[in-house]
Amino acid sequence: MIVSSLVLSLVVFVAQVLGMATFVTFPALLPVFQNEWQLSNTEAGWISGVFFAGFVVSTPILTALTDRLDPKRIFLAGLVITAISSTGFGMFADGVWSATFWRILHGIGYGACYMPGMKALSDAVSETSRDRSVSLFSATYTVGVSFSFFVSGPVASAFDWQAAYLLFSIGPLVGFILVAFTLPSAPKRAMSRLSFEVGPALRNKPLIIYMSAYFIHNSESSTIRAFIVSFLVLALAVQPAGSLGVDWDPLMIAAIANLFGLPSIMLANEMARFWDRNKVIALIMISSAAVGLLMAVSVSWGLVWIVVLVMLHGFLVPADVGSINAGLVGITDPARRGATMALHAVCGFTGALVGPVVFGAILDRAGGQTEPTAWIAAFAGMFGIVLLGMLILYCLARREKT
Repeated sequence: MIVSSLVLSLVVFVAQVLGMATFVTFPALLPVFQNEWQLSNTEAGWISGVFFAGFVVSTPILTALTDRLDPKRIFLAGLVITAISSTGFGMFADGVWSATFWRILHGIGYGACYMPGMKALSDAVSETSRDRSVSLFSATYTVGVSFSFFVSGPVASAFDWQAAYLLFSIGPLVGFILVAFTLPSAPKRAMSRLSFEVGPALRNKPLIIYMSAYFIHNSESSTIRAFIVSFLVLALAVQPAGSLGVDWDPLMIAAIANLFGLPSIMLANEMARFWDRNKVIALIMISSAAVGLLMAVSVSWGLVWIVVLVMLHGFLVPADVGSINAGLVGITDPARRGATMALHAVCGFTGALVGPVVFGAILDRAGGQTEPTAWIAAFAGMFGIVLLGMLILYCLARREKT
């Protein structure tokens, strides 16, 4: 059966989003876990970020394997691992180290889904559709996060957090069925020794620019997803009694904000097709970090104002990821695409591991999550990281032109 590129892209999109049903269940319910397990902000940031340690460890091997094996098979294996890790967390996690184990396993499962899934889709669609298909797949991250926010809170409120993990471990299994019966298998490839050659990519300055941008993007993106609910809890707490919005649900606010990522990713990628891609990416990064800092500075200015800023932040933070990924795929040698995407993922999700830990540590040192000034310090630190990253990217781009 021949399936159009659009249908393939949409089916794989839905499968990946279903596979992310418990992706942010931990940060979504962070106040619950901090109270039940007596976690510091540094420990909370560690559990949130250590997911990406599993991702970073598995991605070089699994994504490089897509140059030798059918990426569809790796994608399917990742969905199964994700279901197992979600079930295990719901049944056995009871503190920092048990949670760490299951979060790392979840990261390994996601590592088998994200870049291999993107590779499987990019190989299956027509060349004219590839740019938009990759951007749409990139949007699974932000839409999957929204989906996870939406479903985690109500189930945990009605039952408990364990029930949320156990129930939504079904999501990856449904995604497995969709991929298995819709995505075509790649032609058989001659097996040879696995080679994760990073030399050609490291000598390619445009590739390095995209990988560095991905590190910065994921550092900010992972951090805000880890701490946005806790920030909104503070924003609600500092409002005067009886003011507008004090009974709003922070989980729903976070979920709605993340939904703005889908149109922003597609819009930014279309902008990058007509204007300088690197300038579009830089403008988005600086704008999102500035809005994050403004959120912290103005936390007591009224909840409606904060919600507007959170929605704007939800639009800006993910906007550049489609342009980054599509830009890298577009200039990568097809014969080395798997290995290059593996290195790209390692760079990006190392940022996703580091970001929440650094942010949480600043938050602890500056007074904790109940102190508005501590949030200003933490968001200022994130803004500084983005500015430093922009300076590095500017220097790399200048060297490329000379």
